[in-house]
Amino acid sequence: MNKNRTQLRTVLALSVSLLMSAPAFSNDNYGLPMAQPESLGMSTEKLGAIKTNLQPLIDEHKVPGFVTVVARKGKVVHFEAFGSMDVEREKAMRPDTIFRMYSMTKPVTGAAVMILVQEGKLAVADPLSKYIPEFAEMKVFVQNEAGASNTVPANKPITIEHLLTHTSGLTYGFFGNPVAKLYTAGGVDGDGLTLEEFAKKAAAHPLLAQPGTQWNYSIAMDVLGRVVEVVSGQRYGDFLQQRIFAPLGMTDSGFQVPKEKVARFAANYAPNPQTGGMVLSDDPAESRYLQVPSQDSGGGGMVGTAADYLRFAQMLLNGGELDGVRILREESVQEMTSYKPIINHTMRQR
Repeated sequence: MNKNRTQLRTVLALSVSLLMSAPAFSNDNYGLPMAQPESLGMSTEKLGAIKTNLQPLIDEHKVPGFVTVVARKGKVVHFEAFGSMDVEREKAMRPDTIFRMYSMTKPVTGAAVMILVQEGKLAVADPLSKYIPEFAEMKVFVQNEAGASNTVPANKPITIEHLLTHTSGLTYGFFGNPVAKLYTAGGVDGDGLTLEEFAKKAAAHPLLAQPGTQWNYSIAMDVLGRVVEVVSGQRYGDFLQQRIFAPLGMTDSGFQVPKEKVARFAANYAPNPQTGGMVLSDDPAESRYLQVPSQDSGGGGMVGTAADYLRFAQMLLNGGELDGVRILREESVQEMTSYKPIINHTMRQR
């Protein structure tokens, strides 16, 4: 478990920092208690270098701004916001800025699944078709050296573990591989689909590889969101709110930005290949995140703050508990953070 704790500390310090002189901010809003860096064996001077090293990315117009967070032993030793949260409106970055969490939604989905596993309502060895029957008889896409393609029957069922480890044979529509192109043509990534409709559309297309044989980053966590809906009888976002967000005090996390919080919602930017800078890709005043989504995407649909995600990460680091509230058993967290070799050590993103 010591290795796992070290890995989680790295995630806590780096992934939250990379996602994101601050205005006045109450101590309660940092996610965890504050402490002087030196009291926990860290350096105020060296932590100050974080901004120095990131500021050039803002000056070169590659990113609009940052919220950087470092915590150790359950206490925040660095929390800083700088740059802009909305360049067009000249709004400074603030510590409680609400961001699109994208794939940082995935660990939350993993926790949701493990809640059901530890309650005996789900098992990682269960076939996916037990919960979504459309996945019962899957085909696998194959292509020979001459480029001719065909499908063959899957030699084993997709399991919940395959989904959790991205070895299910599913893919993402934006990757451009042959199955991804089928997803796009078949409307798997289409707007307006419920999770149930989305999962059924995905099941109608072949897999990129035999289940359990290759690692392929994919829509697996979105499909798991549908599994949670089936098992719990709740909309996925409602399950997360009841079982993770509210108990952990993640007050700004969800799949929609409420009207009263829009002022804290960051603009979103993408690289501009013409200038080498950035271009606005999602205006916070017109964003789809202002509306109730057709589906709560377990693979990339969350919004939230750095402080909220810090609380989730600290819960994992603590072995499933935070501030006297237990979300997961320690053995559930151990299973989530354990390394299991993939068959033939195949690691591919197609």
